[in-house]
Amino acid sequence: MKNTERLFEKAMAFQNERAKIVEEYESRMKALSSAQGSLYYEEESEKAEKKRDAAMEKLKKGFYLSMEVILTDMNKANNSRTFEAPTDEEMTVINALKMRETLTDAEITTAANTLKTPLALSILRELARKSGYKKHIASETDAELTIDAVSELIKSLSRSLSDFAEFDTTKASRIAKEYKERKYGLLPEEDNTPLPKRKPFNDIDGLFDEVCPYLSQESRTAFIKAVDGEKGSDEQ
Repeated sequence: MKNTERLFEKAMAFQNERAKIVEEYESRMKALSSAQGSLYYEEESEKAEKKRDAAMEKLKKGFYLSMEVILTDMNKANNSRTFEAPTDEEMTVINALKMRETLTDAEITTAANTLKTPLALSILRELARKSGYKKHIASETDAELTIDAVSELIKSLSRSLSDFAEFDTTKASRIAKEYKERKYGLLPEEDNTPLPKRKPFNDIDGLFDEVCPYLSQESRTAFIKAVDGEKGSDEQ
């Protein structure tokens, strides 16, 4: 099983189990609402809260342990990637370009149409940059991400998964509420206004929409390709 598939399975299982815990708690509190203000309500609501909190702590502990293993395996897959070396013909072109102090736009365009491997094109981009070339040099593998770039994205993914585990409400709504409270204070009628819940996902694309909304489809595809080694030590 690929790493992103393992991530999806664990995240979806966490999402669904959390929903059950929250639904059970909210259902119990609704049933107790008619007794609000009584000692019975205080005792039973406290029991319901403790039951919910204990279940959530157990669920989160398991999720964090799984994420640590999966993210480690993603880093291993990323760091083990190899890049195709430029061909002899490409190196001939590159070495010829390096001998020039400044490259013309025509020379850069011709070279871009000749070079095919990502590493050769990366070298050409650097030479073109030094010559003041402003246009983007595209390639069939243009979306391929560097090892360092993927490593940083894995760190960002880790932070997003932590936020996902700690809150079932949307991050945007929490940020907006915190800003409003800092600037205006919390109005009495807003004390118990529930924040919007996260939209449930049921596939890998939905998970990435939730935890990596900043990634374009092209970058997402490249990221998945970089981290999708075979299943690691998590489980069979």
